[in-house]
Parts: sequence; C-alpha cells; structure tokens
Amino acid sequence: MELVSADQYTVSKDFSSLSQDLEKRTISNRLHRLGWTQDEIGEVLGVDRRTVAEHISPLSQDLEKGAISYLKSGLSHTEISRRLNIPEILV
Repeated sequence: MELVSADQYTVSKDFSSLSQDLEKRTISNRLHRLGWTQDEIGEVLGVDRRTVAEHISPLSQDLEKGAISYLKSGLSHTEISRRLNIPEILV
C-alpha cells in the first residue's frame, strides 16, 4: 500500500471537487440546450436556480441567440445546425 502525503490528498480532493463542478456545468449546458428550464436542471443536479444560471456558459447563450436569429430569418433547422456546428435536435 502506497502512503499518500497530506499535499497529495489535498490536491486529489481539490481535483475531485473541480471535476464534479465541471461535470455539473457540462450537464447544465447540455440540458439547457435541450430546452430544460433552470429550475428543472437545478432539481436534477441538486443545486439552486442561481447556480444553474452561473453554469450556463455564455457560449451556450450565444448559440441560443444565434439559432433564434437564424430561425427568424427563415433558415431551416438543418441549415442552422450546419452553420452552428451543433446537432439538429439542439436547434
């Protein structure tokens, strides 16, 4: 059995915490793009609405605004998907 120093333990614990936070952010963004509300996402992840709002990245919000703009201009879902490089179901 290998002994782990206190510093290694702290780094491991911090990394685990960061990893969990990144996973929650990733899930938040994916569910948001699929049309879930922030309240629904928060319920699934066990966090409040404010935390979900912080997790949703500006990139995700920009994609959403871009897709809405393209839809209003009359482009098809397929074309928007191609232009934004995202799956058509997320348009």
